[in-house]
Amino acid sequence: MQNLLIGNRLKITVLFLSLSIVLLSLQSCSSSGKTRRGKLSDAVEKASDDYEDKRVVETDDEPRYEEDEEFDDYDSEEGDVSFDTLSSKISKSFKNGTAFCLMGGTGLLHRDDFYGLNNFNISYGGYFSEYHRAEFFAGFGIAPIQKTSELDKSLKGGVFILNAGINYKRFMTPRYTFLGQYFSFGIAINYMFWSYKNAIETQDGDKISSDSVGGLELFTGLGVHLIQTRYFQIGGEMLPGVILWAGDTEEGFENDVFGPFWLVKFRFTLSIISK
Repeated sequence: MQNLLIGNRLKITVLFLSLSIVLLSLQSCSSSGKTRRGKLSDAVEKASDDYEDKRVVETDDEPRYEEDEEFDDYDSEEGDVSFDTLSSKISKSFKNGTAFCLMGGTGLLHRDDFYGLNNFNISYGGYFSEYHRAEFFAGFGIAPIQKTSELDKSLKGGVFILNAGINYKRFMTPRYTFLGQYFSFGIAINYMFWSYKNAIETQDGDKISSDSVGGLELFTGLGVHLIQTRYFQIGGEMLPGVILWAGDTEEGFENDVFGPFWLVKFRFTLSIISK
């Protein structure tokens, strides 16, 4: 019995670390490679309704990558694993049942610029054992800008965030009990998009009306199932965490506007369980 528990924990650890490395690799490759175009704060200032001069931002001469820089080609045939094979291995690991989950709610941001973060996610995962569940999730969030914020003069409405990642849940009660409690932690890639109220222009003539930046989210959580049966679970969870935004935006600006987003998400959950 002890060997079985150790085996399940080892599987969970290896899977979580492997997927975390994949997410970190994707995040590190997300830079656009465009010419550096100064600071994002300069772009936000010149997109403001209050700015009355020419909306031209300074462009640095230094490109993000050298033009003749070469990257090693990856031979996709070596070690190639098909989606069906990977899906089959994952399904076999979830020998205690799979779970499809809908999650939605609001959140608090430790920034005065936003009202909060309305968020929605869907996830698919399963049980390694009676008390251990891993999930793959994806979703989006919307953070409206406060009317009193300086950002409201430059950005339209708010910011839109897409995310995808992995989550591990450790249940404290068996699934056959009516109430359930669990702890969780996870990692996700985030992409935040926004539109400028007034398009800006670079010195080389490019017009920019929107931009985006990537980020890495780390979170933990506490959840409760108020109703828990063999086939479905209904409850809520609280997820404190942080989103660390990249140093450069997609359009090549140095990100000196969006620091870490410290946040707490509150949301309802509905899980459908199957064998």
